[in-house]
Amino acid sequence: MKFCIISDKYTGKGFQLVGFEHIEISKDDDIKSVFTEITKREDIGCILITEQIAKSIKDEIYNFRKHHHIPIIFTLPGLYDKKDEVKKISDIIKETIGFKV
Repeated sequence: MKFCIISDKYTGKGFQLVGFEHIEISKDDDIKSVFTEITKREDIGCILITEQIAKSIKDEIYNFRKHHHIPIIFTLPGLYDKKDEVKKISDIIKETIGFKV
């Protein structure tokens, strides 16, 4: 299974260095169609999405999580996102899968 990040150009570069597939989103891209396309791929096991992008497709993410377990979807702060609150990884996992590990 592959890991993928949907983000801006700069956030994704670091993840590419450790083996993530990077889907770069620009202002002209249709984020919903990119999300739908990537979630249909059977080779993707985990998707990271920056918070700024995730906000624009929050309903799609919620519905996908409700009906599918794979790929796992995490949101993370991007380069341009506010960093007021830092979530612990255990809280992110609980939010994603619905129970505390």
